[in-house]
Amino acid sequence: MIRCLPGLAAGALMLGIVPAHAEGRYEHNGSIMLISQDRNTVRIVYETPRPGLVSQGVRPGTVLFEGQLNADSYLEGMSRIFRPGCDIDYFVYGDYRPAGDLALSGAAPVLAPSGCRIVNNVHEGPNANLVFSYLGPARGGARPSGPAANQPAAPARPVAGLGPFCVSGISSTLNMRAGPGTQFGVVGTLDADRCGLAGYGRCQDGWCFVADRSAGPSGAMGWVSSQYLRAR
Repeated sequence: MIRCLPGLAAGALMLGIVPAHAEGRYEHNGSIMLISQDRNTVRIVYETPRPGLVSQGVRPGTVLFEGQLNADSYLEGMSRIFRPGCDIDYFVYGDYRPAGDLALSGAAPVLAPSGCRIVNNVHEGPNANLVFSYLGPARGGARPSGPAANQPAAPARPVAGLGPFCVSGISSTLNMRAGPGTQFGVVGTLDADRCGLAGYGRCQDGWCFVADRSAGPSGAMGWVSSQYLRAR
C-alpha cells in the first residue's frame, strides 16, 4: 500500500536523506569502526581500536569523524588526528552510501615531532585518505563493551557547518591558507565583506577553517585569521 507522507518527511525522502538512525561496522587501518547516520548527520566512532591507538588516548566510543550529508550523498566534516594532549581536527569529504565502502579525503595536518604545532598539510598518506571497508550491520546496534565501556564518554566533537560568517575589518582581500598560520601557503582569497562562509571544527591559535559557500559546494576552502571573521 502506498501512503502519502506529510510535509518534511516526504521532502527528506525525495532528497535522499535518511530520516532514521542507521548503523554499520567497518574496518579502518586495523580498527573496527561504527558509522551511524541520524538524518543528515554522520558520525564515525571506534568500536575496537587497534592496539597502537590506545596509547594515544583512543578507546571504544572515541569519535574520529562527524559531518553533514547533503542530498547528493556528498559527505563533509571534521576528522581528527590523535596525540596525547592535542586536539587536532581537519576537514575531509567524500561520497557516502550506507552499507558500502567509504573514502574521505582532505589536507591532513603534519605535527611537529613533539607537541601540537602543525608544521605542514599534506594530501597523501593515511590521514589524508581515510578508507573504511564495510563489514556488515552493527551487532544489534552494538555499543562498546569490556573494561573501556565503563570509562567516561569521549568529549563531544564540534559539529560541521558552523556559521555562516562574513569577512570583516579588512579593506582588501583576505588570504586563505593551507594551515593555521602565515607560514602556510595561500590557497585562495576572499573579498572584503564576503559572506556565506561556513566554519568547521574549532579555531586554533587564532585561525579558523572555512569554506566559501557563497560560490556553491565547490567554493574555496582554507584557514583564515579569526580576527577578520564575524557572525552573519
